[in-house]
Amino acid sequence: MNEFESNQWFLKVLNSRDIEEQFECGNEFFMGEIVPKNDEYAFRLYMCAAEQGHADAMNNVADMYLNGEAVAKDYEHARYWFEQAAERYVPEAMFTLGMIYEQGLGVARNAARALQYYEEAASYDDVEAVYRLGEINYYGLLEQPISLERAREAFLHASSYEHVDSLYNCGYFFEHGIGGEKSNEHAIFYYRLAAGLGDLEAQERLDELLK
Repeated sequence: MNEFESNQWFLKVLNSRDIEEQFECGNEFFMGEIVPKNDEYAFRLYMCAAEQGHADAMNNVADMYLNGEAVAKDYEHARYWFEQAAERYVPEAMFTLGMIYEQGLGVARNAARALQYYEEAASYDDVEAVYRLGEINYYGLLEQPISLERAREAFLHASSYEHVDSLYNCGYFFEHGIGGEKSNEHAIFYYRLAAGLGDLEAQERLDELLK
């Protein structure tokens, strides 16, 4: 699609009442695969859909405010739209709110709220939230006590979604018996999966265990 055709499509969809089409069209302009990439068009389409109640568009508007894409970086607006999306059960929005409160992006840091949002996102199987809970339990973050058993459980959960860092961590936990049984067989299994996804450290551990 050339620039003239993409501009015509943008105007047609922007003025339509089809919020799903607005969201999908926004995705196309954001990715720039079948139309020339245009973050401003993407933002306007997402905002149009978001204002009409499209939950995933709300999350994307929030992301663009958070990262300063097509608009000035604005943590307050980002948080508002993430909250709107989270209220409509978008797990990614819940996870990002956890990050916002953990890092204090435009708000005072709040460990309890960060943990609450991470746990809520994880309850909807947001893999990044599940992984973050593993880190929180392993390192004792967000005012939580260290729990190697809970960390292991979280990494095992995230590994089922082929989350490469979780796969590596599972290999490491099994290799060293952290939070549960020690098993080179299981360690090799997880290292092999992580290595297959390009993790070089996993490949090194795999080579060592297979000597």
